[in-house]
Amino acid sequence: MSSPFADGSSPTSWFMPLAPMIWAGIFRLCGSFSDASLIALYGLDTLLAGTAACCWLWLIREILPHRSKGPLPMLAVLIASLAPEHLVTLTRPWYWGLQKLGVATMLICALKWHRSPDLKRSLAFGAATGSTLLVNSVPLLLFVGLVLRSFLRSLDRRRTALTALISTAVCIAMLLPWIVRNYSAHGAFVPLRLNSWVEIRQGNNPNGSIVQSLNSLHPNLKPYERDIYFEGGELAYAERAKNESMLYLFSHPGDALARTGLRAALFWFADLFHEGIYGDTSWSEKGLYQRVRDIAILITAIAPILLLLVSWAAGWLQSVREMCILTTPLLALPIPYYISHIHPVYFASVKPILLMLVVIGVGEALRKYSSS
Repeated sequence: MSSPFADGSSPTSWFMPLAPMIWAGIFRLCGSFSDASLIALYGLDTLLAGTAACCWLWLIREILPHRSKGPLPMLAVLIASLAPEHLVTLTRPWYWGLQKLGVATMLICALKWHRSPDLKRSLAFGAATGSTLLVNSVPLLLFVGLVLRSFLRSLDRRRTALTALISTAVCIAMLLPWIVRNYSAHGAFVPLRLNSWVEIRQGNNPNGSIVQSLNSLHPNLKPYERDIYFEGGELAYAERAKNESMLYLFSHPGDALARTGLRAALFWFADLFHEGIYGDTSWSEKGLYQRVRDIAILITAIAPILLLLVSWAAGWLQSVREMCILTTPLLALPIPYYISHIHPVYFASVKPILLMLVVIGVGEALRKYSSS
C-alpha cells in the first residue's frame, strides 16, 4: 500500500490491508473515483451491514432458545440496525462494515468455542479473529477479552487454554504475510499498524485532543507534522510519536488520567457542551433546531445505558445464556479510544450491541411479568 497522504507514495503500515485492497480492486474494476465505484462501495457496505445483522439474529436466537421463534430477536436486530450511529457509517464507506461483520463473526465463533472448545471451533475462532484484524487492529482486545472470560468460566481450563493457543496460532498465521510485508517495507517488526502511537499522541501531549480536531497533532491536520513524516519516514515518525507520548504520560499522569476519564464519559454519553463533538458552535450560540437535535442525540445515548443498567439490576438478563459473549465487546472495543481520542462514529462499533442487550432485557422483563 502507498502513503495515506495525497502528496506521497512511500509504503505505509498505517492501515490494516484488507479494506484498502478491496477498495483498490473496486477502483480497478469500476474506475478510480467514478460513479460506478461509488455505487459499488455503497452496495458493498450495505451488503456487509445486512450480513452482520443476520449474524446478530443468529446469535440472539442462540442465547434465547425459548424465544427463538418469537419476535424478540428480530426486533432487537431491527432496532440496532436503525441506530443513528449505525446508519451514519453506511454513508461513510471505509472499514466499518467489514469490522461489524468481523466482530459479529468473532462472537459467533467465540460462542461455539466457549460451549465446546474443540479443535474445529478453535480453528474457526482463530480464523475469524485473524480476518477481522486484517481490517482493523482494535478487535484484538475483543479476542483477548473473550478468551479470558471463557477461561475464567471454564470447568476444564487446561483444555480451554490449549485450544485458545491454537486459535492464537491460526490468527498469527493469517497475519504473517502482513508482518513479512511490513518488515520488507520498513525493515522492522510491525505486527499490526504503525500509527497506534500517533493516535495516542493526539490525546497525550500538552494540548492533547479529547476529540480529533483541527488542532490535533496529525500529518493530515498539521503541515509541519507532514513535513516531519516525509523527512524521516513512517517508522521514524511513529517512533517519535511514541517517545513524545511516553514522555507526556510519565510527566503528566494526572492530566492523562483526567483526559482518559473524560473521553470515556463522552464516548458513552456524548456532551452537549463540548464544542468538538457536534462542531465548533457552543451551546449558547446554537439555534432551536441545533439544541433539539443535540438533546435528542444525548437522550438516545443515555437512555439505552440506563435501561441496560436497570435490566441488569432487576435480574431481567439472568435467564440469558452466555451473556459474557455480548457484554465483552462493550468493555473491550472502546479501550483504544479512551487513551487516544474519540469521535461519535466510533460509538457505532458498540451501539448495536448495546441496543440489542437493552431490547433483550426489556423483552425478558415483559415475558416474566406476563407469565406471572
